[in-house]
Amino acid sequence: MFLWGKHMRLVYKVCLLSLLIVLTFSIATQESYGAGKSSDVPKVFIKSYNSGDFDSASKLFHIPAFYTQEQVSHEKEAAVKVLELLRNEFGKITSYQSPGGQYNFHRVMFGTGDLRYWNKRPRRSKVVYEVEFSKLGRGYITLVLVNIKKKTEIRQIIYGLPMDSPGAENSTSIIVDKIVSLLQPGE
Repeated sequence: MFLWGKHMRLVYKVCLLSLLIVLTFSIATQESYGAGKSSDVPKVFIKSYNSGDFDSASKLFHIPAFYTQEQVSHEKEAAVKVLELLRNEFGKITSYQSPGGQYNFHRVMFGTGDLRYWNKRPRRSKVVYEVEFSKLGRGYITLVLVNIKKKTEIRQIIYGLPMDSPGAENSTSIIVDKIVSLLQPGE
């Protein structure tokens, strides 16, 4: 998920601040790609997420090849914890379809790797679905995909609730706070 080393606490603070920044207002005009064009990763992700198989879902995320085994384990553990939290808060994805045109939403984001790594690899595609969450109702899920060494993997996931949905801003803010708390290193 993030860099490890002597300055882990500082890195965590920067990363946690980045996570807070992702809770932004968005007028999205993102280009969306159908799952067939980006492989079956989105459908496999949704199936794993809905079944509660967060370990399998976490294996769909790209983890930089140069990471140590400890970093790889940390990334996967973080992904499992965040996916479980998202499922507990948003609920299952009971239906999904490609949205049409523009959509405005409050977001909650999670990804692996770090900004320095991804800045060197800007090529990506997005698969955007308008979904129905079993707990929070209508929303959006975006899977930011990368194809590295001919393998399509998830770089980042974005869960969103429509801006016009009552309580959406508060709900996403609370979820972001929970993720930040969940990912804080032990004292």
